[in-house]
Amino acid sequence: MNEHNLQDTHSIMTANPTTLAPDETVSDAGRKMYQAHYRSMPVVDAEGSFIGLFSIYRLIEILLPKAALAKHGSLDDLSFVHPKVDQLVDKLQDFGNLPVVEVLEKKKRLTVCKPNTSLMEMLWLLHEGHSSLPVVIVKGKKMRLVGIVSYWDVLSKVATRLFPGETESTSGEELAPQSSGNPAE
Repeated sequence: MNEHNLQDTHSIMTANPTTLAPDETVSDAGRKMYQAHYRSMPVVDAEGSFIGLFSIYRLIEILLPKAALAKHGSLDDLSFVHPKVDQLVDKLQDFGNLPVVEVLEKKKRLTVCKPNTSLMEMLWLLHEGHSSLPVVIVKGKKMRLVGIVSYWDVLSKVATRLFPGETESTSGEELAPQSSGNPAE
């Protein structure tokens, strides 16, 4: 793909991203995300059908009091809650053996795009969704995951045009990028 021809999602996306299986545990998913510095990872079944997105935000939701997450949040001020780090670790461990499919963001509530989604529409979807975008091909009621687009993907493609000949590593700083199943992130 010609990097100077950024016209659609296909020209930006990371093809064949790292994925999770629906039966992987929350603990295993969290470990993979931590080790690779991913913010989210797509979950696909054995046939490659997209099921949803498991994200760091789901782990954070596990840590929050249930009353704070209620639709009409009865707790707007959480300053009186002072958990210790060990208590948060215990809470995560309680959920650690659950399969990710039980706590992921399901495709019904997720924004996705197609490989031919225009660059501007994809940027708007990223902006509005505040999350990485799974890139899918729809066949009937199934969505086959073909890639993912993260903020880092966009920045990387644009930066290569802004700073020709320069790479992340030439900046002199070691980056710990946040991504969505993209090994390059």
